[in-house]
Amino acid sequence: MDNLILAQLEEYLSQKGFKVHFQRSTAEVPVNQLVVALGEEAYLYMMKLPGLDKPPTLQLMIILPVQVPVSRFGHTARIICLVNSRLPLKGFELDEQNNGNLYFRHLLPLAGASWDADRILEVLHSMVTLLGRFGSPVLGVASGEMRFGEGRAAFLKSIKEHKSELNTA
Repeated sequence: MDNLILAQLEEYLSQKGFKVHFQRSTAEVPVNQLVVALGEEAYLYMMKLPGLDKPPTLQLMIILPVQVPVSRFGHTARIICLVNSRLPLKGFELDEQNNGNLYFRHLLPLAGASWDADRILEVLHSMVTLLGRFGSPVLGVASGEMRFGEGRAAFLKSIKEHKSELNTA
């Protein structure tokens, strides 16, 4: 079923104009995945998470172009908590245990055989939109280009500018 879902998504996303390729599991990444090009050097990875079968769960993940140094983990975690608390689709994460990678990730439960490719596309578009509008403060704080206070101010300004789109209270 995993490969069938990914094959159907590959065909669907290709028809929608995305550059997509199927990547077989390797020793490093032990699951099959789709790699969706979002730009020159930006990719979204889709994979069905092993062990989550009731319901099956699809992971959509964008690896952000920064490796966070250990000295920035605290500030990065603070800005991630602030940003995730205000977005309708939470997703910023920091891998503190392995390599300091920063991700925008969403887990999408699939309702058995009746999963909806249009819904997955909506989530993909939402992720890209939210990352584009609100990712700069996270990346700035994570990289050290911004102090936490500057990132917080930049994020709150972005929230004000896009409040009607967020449907936040």
